[in-house]
Amino acid sequence: MKKTLLFLATAATMGAYAQNPLLVEHFNDTTNALLTNMGWYAHSGGTTNAVAVVSPGLSWTQTAYPGSGVGNAAGVVNTGQDVNKPLASNVDTGSVYTSFLMKANGTVVNGYFFHYAEYSNITTPNYTSITTAFRARTFVLPGTNPATQFKIGLTFNNSSVTADTTANLTIGTTYLVVVKYKFVPGALNDEVSLWVLEDGDNITALPTAPTIGPLTGTAADLTAVQAIALRQYAAGQNVIVDGIIADTTFGFAPAPVTHNVTFQVDMNQVTAGFTTPEVNGFWNNWCGNCNAMTDANGDGIWEVTLPLLEGSTQEYKFSADAWTIQEMNDPTAPCTNGNATYTNRVL
Repeated sequence: MKKTLLFLATAATMGAYAQNPLLVEHFNDTTNALLTNMGWYAHSGGTTNAVAVVSPGLSWTQTAYPGSGVGNAAGVVNTGQDVNKPLASNVDTGSVYTSFLMKANGTVVNGYFFHYAEYSNITTPNYTSITTAFRARTFVLPGTNPATQFKIGLTFNNSSVTADTTANLTIGTTYLVVVKYKFVPGALNDEVSLWVLEDGDNITALPTAPTIGPLTGTAADLTAVQAIALRQYAAGQNVIVDGIIADTTFGFAPAPVTHNVTFQVDMNQVTAGFTTPEVNGFWNNWCGNCNAMTDANGDGIWEVTLPLLEGSTQEYKFSADAWTIQEMNDPTAPCTNGNATYTNRVL
């Protein structure tokens, strides 16, 4: 008999993307692998100090960001090659949000390391040729104490930043940076904004007020956001980037909430030979021997503890030795299934 178990609690969903993103990059390759072999294109600097994978990747422990702890990272740490990666489609209305984990891996120098891009030929792109319309230029710069602190800055198009910066951040700490480009009808009025979030913050939605912005510029608006770019501007840049996700919206569902549930079955009156009882259910697709049970004290009552999703309804059934024997329909009286008899099941 399959039984139903209901977890009476608020349902939660797994931390995940809200839809199919425009770009996801976890840098799933080995240390020193070149980004140009991973779907990125060099548009400046040739092969000088080529941008490469570094390890380990960046991660958070308190907030379930989907780019956390997956793969390795990119070292944007020197002067030389600059690279871009195309989005899955052009965006010319609404907004684009790009989120990424980053940390300063040591003292930094002032310059921008990230921006949005469009290709020189918008309709038939050559991915190695972007325009000079570098929009939402995102900077690192030294903090008040350059040995331990840094700041992040933003401009719409300027190649230097002074006023539009964050407060001091800590070198070696991993932050989530979100960079937004917003198309506004008319000329010379598109906007860029930036948020800096810390591990433990809620990322189901962005705070109403950005950390920096919105900013506009005197340069032309983008015709379309077609790519993101990583720029290496100076030796000693020391920026590590990981878990890049670009989309037209921002928001990530919370991590799954689970509870440990202990299943017990009394096997003292089973007359058939068996080796290992097991419990089967929706969570293991009734697989047979995926969740084997144990009887540590030898009292004939076997058990296993499993993490099951809060708010879910689960059906389950006991068996033994990969369904060689299984319980029958009457949950209270002895019943026979082949050579097996079960009674006094304890849950």
